[in-house]
Amino acid sequence: MDMNTEHSSGPEYWKSRHGLKILVMLAIAFAAVVWGIGEIKSYKFIGSNPNTTRSITVTGQGKQYVRADVATVQVSVSSDAGPTNLAEVQDRNSRTANAVMALVKTQGVKEDDIKTLNYSISPRYNYSQNGQQFLGYTVRQDIQLKIRDLAQVGTILNIAVQRGANEVSNLQFTVDDPQKPQEDARNEAINDAKSNAEKLAKELGVRLVRLTNYSENAGGQPPIFYGAMADGKGGPAPEIQVGQNEIRSNVTLTYEIE
Repeated sequence: MDMNTEHSSGPEYWKSRHGLKILVMLAIAFAAVVWGIGEIKSYKFIGSNPNTTRSITVTGQGKQYVRADVATVQVSVSSDAGPTNLAEVQDRNSRTANAVMALVKTQGVKEDDIKTLNYSISPRYNYSQNGQQFLGYTVRQDIQLKIRDLAQVGTILNIAVQRGANEVSNLQFTVDDPQKPQEDARNEAINDAKSNAEKLAKELGVRLVRLTNYSENAGGQPPIFYGAMADGKGGPAPEIQVGQNEIRSNVTLTYEIE
């Protein structure tokens, strides 16, 4: 009989196999426990975001009032032509518009501040129970003027009408360079929002950790004077009040808290 075979089938051999089984069972049990803990953790976070942080959101507002330093206005020259004299009326309307632009230049309006916004020739009709009747055409030229000497606004509008402009509209007073007052309004809004955040954190008994989000909504509507002069004769120069422009900024800040 082979002595090695006899030895391997003895008590020591079975003892070693039994120990190996125990080790394998312990390893399987340990793996099951680890897997079970992982599953419990995964169920714990179902429907929630483990990365969610607590936060508060506050707003702030800033305003700056500035006096306008430039005016823009639209002056228009329009003429009605019949069915057969369009070229004649078109020529007359263009000469009137050119004369208006030349005259406002004598009042200090620079050529770069004069812009034609629209030139159109449109058919005119009369609608009645008997149908549509063609009447002729309307020739129109719209010119935008930028006036930097605000003391001259009323005078320029008056002489434009005297020279033949038959409509004045969309007079606006604005700030030529709004960047500085806009920055001042933004800084004021940010400081206001920060102050609101500190007060709210104190009331809630929490601590501001860091800023996580910022947004801004800036704006400001310039005062607008709407007017129209259509008799072509003019009159006393109107008194135009410039007033102040409001430039505002609204900011929203979000802070992480603990």
